[in-house]
Amino acid sequence: MSRSSIDLFFKHVFADTTFAQYNTELILCPTFCFLEYVGQFCFKKDFPSIQLGAQDCSQFATGAHTGQVPATDIKAVGCTYAIIGHTEQRIHNQETDQTVLLKAQNLVSVGIKPIIGVGICQKNSNVAQACKYVANQLSFFIENIEKHTGLLFAYEPFYAIGSDMLPDIANEQKVINVMYATLSQYNQQSMCKILYGGNVNQQSVQLLKKIPHLDGFLIGRGSTDFQNLKNIIC
Repeated sequence: MSRSSIDLFFKHVFADTTFAQYNTELILCPTFCFLEYVGQFCFKKDFPSIQLGAQDCSQFATGAHTGQVPATDIKAVGCTYAIIGHTEQRIHNQETDQTVLLKAQNLVSVGIKPIIGVGICQKNSNVAQACKYVANQLSFFIENIEKHTGLLFAYEPFYAIGSDMLPDIANEQKVINVMYATLSQYNQQSMCKILYGGNVNQQSVQLLKKIPHLDGFLIGRGSTDFQNLKNIIC
């Protein structure tokens, strides 16, 4: 990502007269370095469906933690969302659900909606294990986040992160169904959102859109090109 690529992306957004007409909320989550720059574009045009989000957040609310970006700073640049607990963070930085919970609590305390990555980080796990694991994760977060209404949960199957493999729709639907059932147990099925992340592209999205109770997508590589992104979400 660079300023020139961001300029080009928004040039297409503002030039496309039909883009704003689609009934789709778009949350743009650049790296910390470009949050404020992307935010200027998000706020300068009348595109209420385009929101600004961060890719992470510190687990610490205050104190001296060099290199950490607290929720208050993310809020200050205009973010309304933040991704936490992404599979890559869990793998490379050994994040646990307890760490992600602290981040979520900090975010909701300043009015930012967390997008919480969930899913079992094991290569050889089966769908039954994934269903049980994700159900426990949702219960943990809902029970421990006081202001849990409006949370977004992004299911990320381990095999699909950063890969070119098409999602196994039958298995992913089973997991999504379990997530919806878990939210229903807490009467949150209409308040919280279920997203899917993992090799979301023009081909896979046609299959994924057929899954009931799936509210949206966490799009990685496919989101950097405007026309490609438009083909995915529209």
